[in-house]
Amino acid sequence: MPKSSADALVSLDWIATETESSPMRFAGLGLLLSGWIIVVAALPLLPNGSERGLFVTAGVLVELVGLVLLGRAHRVTSGGTE
Repeated sequence: MPKSSADALVSLDWIATETESSPMRFAGLGLLLSGWIIVVAALPLLPNGSERGLFVTAGVLVELVGLVLLGRAHRVTSGGTE
């Protein structure tokens, strides 16, 4: 139990920060999964060549965006600077 109102505000700020980063975490995980599905689907569906390479590159880029989003969400919850 908080000893003063200042302690209560600090704890509420932490809860608010945790809540704000949750959508970022879910979006990051969704992008990681989507990128992986794009890469896996491109391999058997597309013939060898530039089309397959483009889809694999796009999938890897989507995964990287998801990884960056997860990293930013982690920095928000751990109190790092942005």
